[in-house]
Amino acid sequence: LGGVAISVDDTIQVRISTFANLYQKAYYFPPFPPNKNTGPLPPRVGETTTYTLVWEITNTTNDIRDAKVETKLPIHMQWLGEVYPASERVDYDPTTGKIVWSPGIIDAGSGYYLPVRHVAFQVSLTPAPSFIGSSPLIFDESVFSGQDDFTGKLITVAGGAITTNLIGFGDQEFRNSKWGVVVRPDGTI
Repeated sequence: LGGVAISVDDTIQVRISTFANLYQKAYYFPPFPPNKNTGPLPPRVGETTTYTLVWEITNTTNDIRDAKVETKLPIHMQWLGEVYPASERVDYDPTTGKIVWSPGIIDAGSGYYLPVRHVAFQVSLTPAPSFIGSSPLIFDESVFSGQDDFTGKLITVAGGAITTNLIGFGDQEFRNSKWGVVVRPDGTI
């Protein structure tokens, strides 16, 4: 093969999926609207305490279509119907306790060079005597899902359950873990 030029060309196409994250926060003292909660801290048997729950989604490189976040409220929690921003689509099924946020498209760069996508809503707890001494569940695990618009891959991210003990769940003013423990009407455990 002397004097014959030999060359090889090869093309590889790589599609890299986006990386999304779901952040769950719960507040008694929220830093943004709806910014007023009511009721006693710690929660007292027979009295109603409200909480603001927040979901935030960040997304790196590709748009995500058909995005949604789902969770379930336990039977002892009440949906109050206030959603912020009001333009966000949040559905609540009182029969099952299921909450579904359908933000639609999560743009690439959300939470990085674009604003984070978020929604806030309020729930309430009126604890029964059986909750004395415990920190009741506010909501079960939340699951974010959507389809990567570039790769077609299903993206799912789960966030853990949150109780009335809000230390470590976003509320910077919630300084005492005992604030999340249900007490008797006289304030004792």
